Parts: sequence; C-alpha cells; structure tokens
Amino acid sequence: MLRTGSLVLRALLAVGLMLGFYALALAVALGLLYIPYAEMAYLNRLNIRLALFCLAAAGIVLWSAVPRPDRFEAPGPELTPSSHPDLFRVVESVRTDTRQSAPKSVYLVLDVNAWVAERGGYMGIGSRRVMALGLPLMQVLTVDQLRAVLAHEFGHYYGGDTSLGPWIQKTRMGILRTIVSLGERWIRLPFILYAKLFFRITNAVSRQQEFAADGLAARVVGPEALIEGLKQIHKAGAAFGVFWQSEYVPALRCEVRPPLAPGFAAFLQHKRIATGVETSLQEELASAKTDPYDSHPPLPERCAALARFERSSNGGDSRPAITLLNNVPELERDLLGIAVSQKLKKARAVAWPQVPGLVWLPNWRAEASRQAHALHGAVIADAASLCREPQTVARELVFRPGYLPDREQRYAEARRFIGIALTVALVDAGWEMQGDLGDPITCTREAETIEPFALVAKFQSGELTPEAWRIWCEKLGISALALSGAQGSQTVQAESDAASPKVGQ
Repeated sequence: MLRTGSLVLRALLAVGLMLGFYALALAVALGLLYIPYAEMAYLNRLNIRLALFCLAAAGIVLWSAVPRPDRFEAPGPELTPSSHPDLFRVVESVRTDTRQSAPKSVYLVLDVNAWVAERGGYMGIGSRRVMALGLPLMQVLTVDQLRAVLAHEFGHYYGGDTSLGPWIQKTRMGILRTIVSLGERWIRLPFILYAKLFFRITNAVSRQQEFAADGLAARVVGPEALIEGLKQIHKAGAAFGVFWQSEYVPALRCEVRPPLAPGFAAFLQHKRIATGVETSLQEELASAKTDPYDSHPPLPERCAALARFERSSNGGDSRPAITLLNNVPELERDLLGIAVSQKLKKARAVAWPQVPGLVWLPNWRAEASRQAHALHGAVIADAASLCREPQTVARELVFRPGYLPDREQRYAEARRFIGIALTVALVDAGWEMQGDLGDPITCTREAETIEPFALVAKFQSGELTPEAWRIWCEKLGISALALSGAQGSQTVQAESDAASPKVGQ
C-alpha cells in the first residue's frame, strides 16, 4: 500500500512539473507574440526589428519545448543468457526475489556503474526495460556484491522510478534545450529559474528513490553486501578515470589493445593507487554532505541507512563478478568498438608488459627527434644542470598551436622533455625500458636501474646535485651519451598529451 501511494505521489509530481514547464513555455511564447500585436493594436505602429525578435524567440521556445522521440542506441555489446548463463542465473535469481519482470536487454558498458531504464518510444510510451552493467564494475565486485547492486537496480523497477524517468528526463532536456537555444537573450531568465526549481525537486525525489532501492536490496540480499559494494564502487570510480586516461587511452592511440579488466584490477592493487583510493573513501565517509542538486545521497548517509537493517545470513559467494562473463577479451573488443570507436575492434591485442615498448617509447622517441634542437650538444651528464636551470631548454621548445604556457609551465615542460630524452638515450644505449601498471618508467641494465622522471624531480629539488650526477654517470659509463635526438629509427606520430609521462612521474 505504501508503495502504491508513494508511486502515485511521484507520478503526480512528475506530471505537475512537466505541465508547469510546458505552461511556462506557452505563456512566454504567447507573451512574446502579444508584444507586436499590442504595439499595432494600441500604438498603431510596428517596430519590425522588435516584431522579428519576438516571433523568432517564440518559435525557439515552442520548438525547444517539444519532446523528442527517444532513439535508443545500444551503449555496449548485448549480453544474452545463451552466451553468459552464469550471469543470467544470478540476474534471474534477483529478479525472482524482487518479484519484477526481467529487462528486455542487458548491455555491458564502459563505466564503474550499473543502471536500469525504460528506453525508446515517446515519453515512455512504447519503451522497453534495459539494464546496463559496467565491465570495470564487474571487475571490482564479488558475486554477492553484484547481487546486491542488481537488487538495488530492480528496486528502481519496483518503485516505478523507471516508468517516471522518461517524463522527468524529457522535461529536463526540454528545459536545457530551451535555455541553450535562447543563448544570452534575457528571455531565458524564467527558464533558468524554473530549471533550478525543477532540478532541486526532482533530485530530492531521486535521492529518496535511491534510499528506497537500497532498502529493497537490504531486505532481499542483506545490507552488508550492498554496503561493501558501494564502497568498492566509490574506490573504483575514483581510480578508473586515471587508469583510462593515463594507461589505456595512450595504448588505444597507438592502435594496440591491452586487456582492460585485468589491467584495471592490477592498477587498483598497486600500492600507491590502493593507498590513494582508500584515502578517498575515508574522506568521503568522513565529510561528504548532501548537495540539493545531487541525484544520489552521499555515501555515508546510504551506509548509515543500510546499517539499520537486520544483518543477513545470505551470501557466501566471494568470486569476482567478472567470472560470470564468458569470452571477456572478445567482450572488451566489442565494447571498445561500440563505446569508443569501431576502428578499435581491429586494434592489436597485446599484453601489458609490451605496452612501454609499443606505446611510450615510440611516442617519446618521436618527441625527442622533433625537439632535438632544444638539447643540441647536451649529453646525459648535463641532465641535472639543465633541470636546475631549464630556461635554455624552455626557450627552444616548440609547443602545440594555441598553447601559450607561462614561464613556470615552460620550465615544467622543459624538465618533462629532459626526462623523455634521458629515457630514449638510455634505451638507445641498450638499457631495457620497463614500467608495470601504476609504476613509473625505469631503465635497467644488469643490476643497475635508473628511474628517469624521479631523477628529474631530484635534480629540480637539489636532492641530487649536478656534481653527484656526473660522478654517477661516469661510474655507469653513460656520461658522454648524447641527450639530444633519438638513435632509433622507429617514429610514431603522436599527440603531445599522449607523449606525457605516466601518472605519478
């Protein structure tokens, strides 16, 4: 009974807010059209420019407010019961426990997230239920935690949230489209004010829907699994963007495709990354506050609400959720082809240990060759002095068009380039370049290891003096190696940001 009453109230609110927007749009449009009419009727004149402005603005408002059909495109490869029976046994079990109808389609997506919706059709009419499961999400959750997340998502079906979603979303898009279409015209001010009211109210409702969906998951699966799942999602969400931009995108730019899910797992297990994401989680649990424009409650509030539910004896399946999927390498290939670019389906599959040599080294060698004039005549023994006084190198660097760095940025770019040139020079002299996920690049020869970008930082801080560096170089027999240019013949055309040092260097 509570569910029915709550759903009715939400439906009435959604309809009321939608009608309020369309009433506002119609009133503004009619008001604009009335201006030239009133000028003619009462003043016996017509300002052509004003009339044209009013007609154009009224047309923009009316056209922008009209809802568009929902043209749904698959966000990733579709998962089917025949291809992934283990996953669908879990989905079916949760569906039965929550007494809901199954989604028509389940998709794999490139996100640390899971979601359900009713997509397609017009204002929800003719739509179908769909579910999306993130590949990196399944990498970090256990099967029990995935069951809890699925129960939460089925809770949105249970609460009628997905039925109301198209109404809210279409109204939201209509408001934003109207504001954008009106540009800087003063007439957009009523819509900006209505947008603030609309977003505050609908996001407040959304936060209550999240609590309700959490409650259903806690009753069906147990609160512990969902609490731990939410924490894992927060930690993985904090790391995935860094992993994607610093480790994976540079590989894709070179048309090679290392394993995504195992790579992300290894990245999260790296000591530095693990410490960072754990710190991020603890800060979130200690200080996160509700923002009136947030669609989800803050993590500590969700965990506190879940902790009030009775602990459950369900569970016991601590397998990684990704083991429920079959043929993960093929799924990754198809997912990248849909979510990023069809060209990536043809990218060469490689192992992560191959990435430094296939991605970073060609990029850096190309940059070293392109900017060789900046280090003309310099040898490796000069690296410390150049980092301490980078102005000479900075003056000679050629930056990408449109980038106008200030002095400190030029100096930072000069030091970065010295690190690149040092790496390339060592590799061309026979040193082996290495760099596991999350680790800085190193150059190794027999028992000696050099970490070029860490050295640059030590040169800058004065921890390693130019004199001490020269002595070390003489000991290693590398003092006279040319620091400018690259001896190798491989060159790769790369974007300047793809040639940047790996994160943390």
